[in-house]
Amino acid sequence: MSGRLRPVPEPARSRLEEIAQELERTGWAFELVDADWRVVWFSEQLKLIAGEQDDARLGLGLHVFETRQLPVWDGMITEDSEDCWAQTHLPFMLEQEPSAVARLGDVRAARVATAAAAPAPSLWTYELRFAGEEHQTRVSCAGIALREEGRTLGYALIYGPATPASLLPLLLRGDEQQYGRMARLSQPRRMPAAILFADLEASTAVSRRVPSRAFFAFVSAMATAMDAEVLTRSGIVGKHAGDGVTAFFTVEDLGSPAAAAEAAIEAARAMAGAAMAAARELPAVERLLAERGAALNAGLHWGPGLYMGQLVTGGRLEVTALGDEVNECARMEQAARGGALLASKALVEQLGDDEARRLGIDPGDLVYRAVEELPGAGEKALRDAGGIPVTDLSVAFPPAPAA
Repeated sequence: MSGRLRPVPEPARSRLEEIAQELERTGWAFELVDADWRVVWFSEQLKLIAGEQDDARLGLGLHVFETRQLPVWDGMITEDSEDCWAQTHLPFMLEQEPSAVARLGDVRAARVATAAAAPAPSLWTYELRFAGEEHQTRVSCAGIALREEGRTLGYALIYGPATPASLLPLLLRGDEQQYGRMARLSQPRRMPAAILFADLEASTAVSRRVPSRAFFAFVSAMATAMDAEVLTRSGIVGKHAGDGVTAFFTVEDLGSPAAAAEAAIEAARAMAGAAMAAARELPAVERLLAERGAALNAGLHWGPGLYMGQLVTGGRLEVTALGDEVNECARMEQAARGGALLASKALVEQLGDDEARRLGIDPGDLVYRAVEELPGAGEKALRDAGGIPVTDLSVAFPPAPAA
């Protein structure tokens, strides 16, 4: 049926591509169709949402109704939204092509058979809902007629969050690159990664002796500072529990196992200073932390095949990872005392010579102890991670001379 459509004149196609390139700068999800409603452009963000980068699989060059019958699009939005989308656009198509309803397919055509032809306005809006989620995502949509010098070049179909503008500052406070890394995990899968657990020792005793407002301000500042150390090294921040943090450094994001291990060690070392810097803004908290000998303890471990993905509910969005190594790393951190940074042998041995040199580590001079030999190892640490060899990397050796 697509063959019945008129070829797009080269000047019009070139102009549509110019418009598409301009719209790409906004980071919006959109598609452009020509005057006959054939798709000439899928934006990069729309491809990410669809989970498909192949233009042919998405239906480039097909009538926009025909693309919606392809596997990649079919079932993406609710049935009601499919009807809304068809009823919104079909009148504009019928104005040009009386048989356009046939492009919907028999089932959908029967649901919107009452549509009547009408010219497309300069702008129209509607709303869609993504299917298959407990908390369905609402999407605000806008159609714009692209007209120049008295002719219609085509139409821009733009998709965005149906979120009040007053809430966007809250949603946009996070790190954009971190969200990009999280977005790539929309489909859970196995991947190698370095794991980091960190927690402030003796903080509970301090929290009892200062006003709740002051301790909350400290925890907030500390979490922000520690997260920054993860994000600047292309890591993914996981769960926060009290004044503790979890992070992951994937080979996919860092480029190699050596780079992932190096980033995790760097972040853990920097977090210790970040935590103390946060305390300096609150003298009472800083003084009590010093009196109690509070320090940031960390555990670092290597997961060769963590099962990682998004955990999305109505109240939060985070990345989580499953694997024995995650639990073992948590136990390693719990066994650390006095500001120790306990790194497993499995993690350290991912480092190459260059990474070790930059970190000031001499892998051939390290001494490992099993977690069960550590004075701070509790019952759970002994049970879950007792036999894992670890070494304290909280203090670096002098860096080796550059080659």
